[in-house]
Amino acid sequence: MKLAHIPPTKLLYLVENEPFHLILAQECEKSREYANFFRRLSDNGAYIILDNGAFESGAAIDIDVLKHWIDYIRPKEVVLPDVLRDPQQTLQRTDMALTALMKYVGMVKFMAVPQGRTLAAWLSCLETLLKWSEIDVIGIYEEAADFFTTGAQVGRGTLLGFLSDARYPHTTPREWHLLGYDSHLVELSYVPSKYSWVRSADSAKVIVFGMNHIRLASDLRCTPKYPGRPKPYFDWNGEVTATMPDIIRHNMRVANFVAEGGVSA
Repeated sequence: MKLAHIPPTKLLYLVENEPFHLILAQECEKSREYANFFRRLSDNGAYIILDNGAFESGAAIDIDVLKHWIDYIRPKEVVLPDVLRDPQQTLQRTDMALTALMKYVGMVKFMAVPQGRTLAAWLSCLETLLKWSEIDVIGIYEEAADFFTTGAQVGRGTLLGFLSDARYPHTTPREWHLLGYDSHLVELSYVPSKYSWVRSADSAKVIVFGMNHIRLASDLRCTPKYPGRPKPYFDWNGEVTATMPDIIRHNMRVANFVAEGGVSA
C-alpha cells in the first residue's frame, strides 16, 4: 500500500523524495511556494493526487479554480467533490464536476468518495458511482468505520472485509484509496496483508508525531497517543528543532515499510 504523507508548507522539503502525494487545491491557491513545489515534483514524475479540499475546508473549491490547478500542477489524479454523510448531494456534485472536467478524461484519473449516514445508503452511493465509467478510484473516508460499532477491527477493517466478501474490489475495475488512517496507525499494519486490493492511503499523522518529537517504533506497535495537528496546520510556523527533521524522516520510512507489507524497519 502506497502512502502520501501530508506536511505543512514549512516542512515540504521533507517529502521531496517521496514518490506519492496528496495535495490540496486550496493550499495551491494560498501559497505559491506550495503550488510550485508540487508542480516541480509532478514534472519530475511524482504521482500527485489533487484534492478538492472539501474535508479540510468544509467546502469543495470552485470548479474553475480546480481546472486551473489541474492545468498548472498536472496531477495524475483528481478527487471529485463530495458532501460528508450526504449521498444525494455527493452524487450530484460528483456528476457536475465530471461534466465540467470531461476534457481531462483519459488524461487524469478521477477519485470519487461515496457518502451516506448508514451502511445501506453508503453502499447505494458506491454502487451508483461504480456504474460511472469515468470513475477510476474509490476513496473511503475515515468516518466510514462508524458503520460497524460492534466487534469491529480498528479503523475501517470491518468495512473493508465486508466489501471484500461482497466481491466489490474483485468484480469492478477500480483502484481503492483510504482517505486518512487511524490515529493508532493500526490500519497500516493489517490492511496491506488482509486487503491487498487497497492501493494507497494518505495522512499527516506520522509527520505530526515527528513534529512533536515522537519517534515511532519500527513495527508501529505501542504507538503513543496521537497529539493532533497544530492549528493552523498548513501555515504552521513553529520551531524546527535540530532533531525534528530526522524524526519525521524516520517515521515516514517506518510507515512506508510497514504499509508495503514489512514487519519491521
